[in-house]
Amino acid sequence: MNMIEELHDIFDDNGFLVDPDFWDRDLALRIADQLGIRELGDSHWAVIDYLRDDFLTNASPPLEEDICRELDLVEDCMQRLFGGAIAAWKVAGLPDPQGDARTPTRDL
Repeated sequence: MNMIEELHDIFDDNGFLVDPDFWDRDLALRIADQLGIRELGDSHWAVIDYLRDDFLTNASPPLEEDICRELDLVEDCMQRLFGGAIAAWKVAGLPDPQGDARTPTRDL
């Protein structure tokens, strides 16, 4: 049984955390492991913290290129670090960005 099945009540059917308040760094490590991301380095945590701060302030995903530029990371940092914005969003413990909210990041 994988973690999302084990903790099914806090994740939606697509594997997104339902309530960002359930998130902590230990859960992020478990989510990352489930997604095949074996280690979270400083750049990973910088992206995760940026995503969470931005979402909790603006309630929508930031532009992917803005994240990389703001954090002084390579242009395709989300792809290189997480395999894409969807995985980064999941590791950051944010709810499924539905509808128009998916447009800004191109992957979400």
